[in-house]
Amino acid sequence: MFAAHQVDPRLHKVLIEEVPRIGRLENLRGVEKETASLVAALLEAWKTELRRTSVESMTFLLVNVVEAVTHAAVLSELAPARAQSVAEELTDLVLRYLLD
Repeated sequence: MFAAHQVDPRLHKVLIEEVPRIGRLENLRGVEKETASLVAALLEAWKTELRRTSVESMTFLLVNVVEAVTHAAVLSELAPARAQSVAEELTDLVLRYLLD
């Protein structure tokens, strides 16, 4: 997620600000639904290994937490080393949520 969002941080910021204004929010929602479907399928496949049981709740939380942190990191224009550190911390957070 970090790599995809960091391709052009300035463009990303403009898109975040302008997409709702130009009526393309439904396109963004479609991408979000696709992402959630993929995450849910992955969680369902690994359900017996996870400490949580509600695939629906895990999907909602994970998709939104990862997206929010990724956007915040990109929009803050973090230095590459700091962005890498944040990505590693986020990965740790997600894995501990799912597996510990």
